[in-house]
Amino acid sequence: DLYNYLTSLPGNRLMKSSTIFLRDENGDAYGAFCMNFDISAFAGFRRILGDFIATEDENDVSEMLSDDIHQTVQGIIAETLYEMGDESPIMTRDGKIDLISRLDTKGVFQVKKSVPILADQLGLSRATVYNYLREAREEKP
Repeated sequence: DLYNYLTSLPGNRLMKSSTIFLRDENGDAYGAFCMNFDISAFAGFRRILGDFIATEDENDVSEMLSDDIHQTVQGIIAETLYEMGDESPIMTRDGKIDLISRLDTKGVFQVKKSVPILADQLGLSRATVYNYLREAREEKP
């Protein structure tokens, strides 16, 4: 069973989800019960509240449990968009570069095939993601 993980939908909508597997008497899964809650409207509020209660040496540690690397990468992307408070379906170029910079800091681009996943989610070409990544890395001190 998976509880309280983040998923995203087209248009940068963020969902909080839980999945409970239905099992037979042998313990084999034959179905799943999924609950999804659209929490996109709370993104801006979370960002404001986070800024208000943040401390200087705060470390944000999140654990992603998933057998599917694609789902894990998508979850990190969704979590980062949520942290940014970006609810708009169309991000600006600078917003996309900021997102890519944050994902780079989190190590997302160390994961094989993360670029195509991000490109698909943002509606960009792989080349554009790589160009934005290069720009983001050049802007870092």
